[in-house]
Amino acid sequence: MANKIQIRRDVAANWTSSNPTLSQGEQGYETDTGKIKIGDGSTAWTSLGYSFEGGSPDLYTDNYDGTSTAPSATGTNAVALNVQAEATGSYSTALGFDAVASGSFSTATGQGSNAGSSRSVALGFQATTATGGNAAAIGKSYASGTDSFAAAIANNTSSYGATGDTSVAIGSLAKATGTYNVAIGREALADGAANAFAFGRRADAGGAGS
Repeated sequence: MANKIQIRRDVAANWTSSNPTLSQGEQGYETDTGKIKIGDGSTAWTSLGYSFEGGSPDLYTDNYDGTSTAPSATGTNAVALNVQAEATGSYSTALGFDAVASGSFSTATGQGSNAGSSRSVALGFQATTATGGNAAAIGKSYASGTDSFAAAIANNTSSYGATGDTSVAIGSLAKATGTYNVAIGREALADGAANAFAFGRRADAGGAGS
């Protein structure tokens, strides 16, 4: 019959509370952390350095309260992190409290962010992308046009933001509705059919190419 050799072992908290002094060369194993200390015959446990820190690096930790809604990742290869985070789209990522990534390959980062269209990115508090693929919204903004971009709109509803395809809206309550339209500035509005550009506070470009 083969001999079995076992080293001293216990959970980290018990090692700390008992604080033994290991003999020279004697090993002490923390069963819950995978870490090992080797004694020198004179140094107490809490003052002794680890000789081996097994397991994966401590790159993640949490302090779950035990009652909040846990994150949910139901999409294929999806990732969700934080309370109420939901990643339902395939290859989607939801990071942050109440973040939702429902579009395939979408990413929602920040509290209440919502990436609803494929390959879209919603970054920041209540940033929202919807309908149009490849859209990006930063801050409390709304982008729904394909390849559209909205930032710092201070409103995440379809009343403002970049709703036209390949449109850009930047600034408080800015809105770009037509294809290739650009609205930059507070309450700037580019609602021409296409290629309209509004720059400055309450600038209004209502005609195509204006």
